[in-house]
Amino acid sequence: MKVLHKSSYVLIVKTETILSVVCGIFGLVLAGLAVHSYLAYAGTIQDNIFFGQAAAAITLLLIAVVFFDRTSFVFDRNRRQLIWKRRTVLPAAPAR
Repeated sequence: MKVLHKSSYVLIVKTETILSVVCGIFGLVLAGLAVHSYLAYAGTIQDNIFFGQAAAAITLLLIAVVFFDRTSFVFDRNRRQLIWKRRTVLPAAPAR
């Protein structure tokens, strides 16, 4: 949770899931390594390195997409309002 703005009448707080950020970064790094392995070792016995790195990159990127959640809260004291904004990649499940 991070406070973006704080004054006597407005407070803006933002949250972001750290798991999605970390998995996204490592997923992109592994994707780059997989492309390098494919270009360097194409057609050799070391093709398994590429498939392992590609599978790990896809898994980490899927975790990053599923757990991505960015939320901001704006508390406005003068207007007596709370504004809540939430961004996710996947749509929320319908309420029962």
